Amino acid sequence: HACILAMSEVVRPALTVVDGIYCIEGTGPTGPPVGEVKRMDLLVAGRDMMAVDNVCLKLMGIEVGEVGHLRSVEDIEVVGERVEEVGARFKRPDMALFKIDPFEVYGDDKTCTMCTVSFYKAVSKIFGAPELVRQLGGRDDLCRIRIVMGQSEPPAEMEGGTAVCIGDCSKKTAKRRGLAHIEGCHPDYREIVNHLFPGTYPVAGDAGTDG
Repeated sequence: HACILAMSEVVRPALTVVDGIYCIEGTGPTGPPVGEVKRMDLLVAGRDMMAVDNVCLKLMGIEVGEVGHLRSVEDIEVVGERVEEVGARFKRPDMALFKIDPFEVYGDDKTCTMCTVSFYKAVSKIFGAPELVRQLGGRDDLCRIRIVMGQSEPPAEMEGGTAVCIGDCSKKTAKRRGLAHIEGCHPDYREIVNHLFPGTYPVAGDAGTDG
C-alpha cells in the first residue's frame, strides 16, 4: 500500500481517465468466484489522480479510509453528473474463505491483487493439465490444500492435506505456524505449481519454456 501511495506522489499524469461503463463488483476478475458485471455508463476524468480515485470510491459506496493505498482529498470540484444520483453500492469481496475444491484460500485486507492473480493462474494451469488433475485425486497430501495470503490466519486445527503461505506478506505467519512458504512480491505462478507438483516447470537456469 505504501508503495502505491508513494507512486502517486512521483507520477503526475496530465489527465487520469477511469472507464466506468462496465465495472466488476465482488471478487473482481481474479476469481473464482469471478465478480459480477455492473453497468454504470460512466467516465470519470480529472487532473488529480488521487481525487479521481476518491470520486470513484464514492460512486461505489466505499469510504476512503477502507482503502489502504489512497489518501482522502477534500474540496473536490465535480462537474457533470451528481455522484449521489449515479452512484451504486458495490458488493464487497468475501476474503474470509474462497473454496475451489480441493483448495481453501484464506486472505484478508492485506492480500494484494497480484498474489491473488498468481494463485488463480496456478489453479487454471493445474486444472488445465489432466496429469495434475489425476494427481490431485490420487495423493492424500493434496486432499485439501490450504492457501494462505496476506496476513490471514488459517484454522488453528488443520487435519489432513497441506498448507502453504504465498507471498512476502505471509512470511511471518508461515514462520510462526511452521508452514511452507513461497516468497516473492508477488511469487510467480509456476513456483506455486512446482511446490505442489515438483518438476512441472523448469527452475531458473534450466532449459525449457512455459507452454
